[in-house]
Amino acid sequence: MNSYKLANLKISQCNSSDKTFNIFCKIDTSKIQPENSLLFVKPIIVTESNNGYKVVSGFQLLELFQKQKILEIPAYILPQNMPLEKIISIILYYVKQEKNLNILEISQIIFLLVEHGFDNKAIAQKFCNPLGIPPKTNIIQQYYSIQKIVPIVSNFLITKNAPLKMWKIYSELTKSKQIILAKILSKTNPSLSIFHEISTNLSEISRRDEIDFEQIIENLHLLEIFEKAPNQNTLSGIRQKIYNARYPTISKYRLQIAEKINKLDAPNNVKIIPDKTLETKNFKINCEIKSAKDLVKCVNFFKNNEEELKKFFA
Repeated sequence: MNSYKLANLKISQCNSSDKTFNIFCKIDTSKIQPENSLLFVKPIIVTESNNGYKVVSGFQLLELFQKQKILEIPAYILPQNMPLEKIISIILYYVKQEKNLNILEISQIIFLLVEHGFDNKAIAQKFCNPLGIPPKTNIIQQYYSIQKIVPIVSNFLITKNAPLKMWKIYSELTKSKQIILAKILSKTNPSLSIFHEISTNLSEISRRDEIDFEQIIENLHLLEIFEKAPNQNTLSGIRQKIYNARYPTISKYRLQIAEKINKLDAPNNVKIIPDKTLETKNFKINCEIKSAKDLVKCVNFFKNNEEELKKFFA
């Protein structure tokens, strides 16, 4: 950036209304204070324009300065009418000094390039290396398609550091299906694996029964859960209902086994755990013994329920 002019510009001269280059996720500005802003903040980047300067990098920082009523901001000034690919290259160099790009940011850069007439071959030759991705057409296309994902799902995937292959799966879902997943996220805070499990099960039910996610949600009476205030059981309730709908036979047998276990009336220090896969009739019995009384409870449980336990293997 040393080859470009650095100056303190008046905030009123900086125009951020054109959001073409506002493609990066928010930065942490909590430690920036008005009294030391000009000393410790990296400059924004602007291009010269007929009526001042157009912001191409540093949108959030400019907004912060405006809120703090600071009159000037440091900026690198690029010449007017600089080619888009040159501007992006400069911004990439500048941003990557601070952080690694996430998948959504890479996607937004590729989307911007495509929208301005760059084909996959040109992107592969000029931008894949600075973006840190393989120069392959199918990879470029996957990043481009990420723009189809609704914001709530995108933000979730960013926070969970989801791999590209998972982004690809969600980009292939229709918008109506993504909206249902967004509703689930708005009521729960699942791990990435649980969210993927729910999404996969919904997709399999949709394919098998030839119905959309919305109809599945209605059939399972999950709309009632969506309308209520979320609690600690919301996620498990949604997850279990969708799982049962995908695997009705397995769910039926699991329920029967659970009912048998409940009838045994085991003491609170005895836990009976069946094989969740139902591939075998095996089950585990965990006995927690902290005292002689606990030992007696366990022994009596086996004595009193020997015949009933044998029925699990019938």
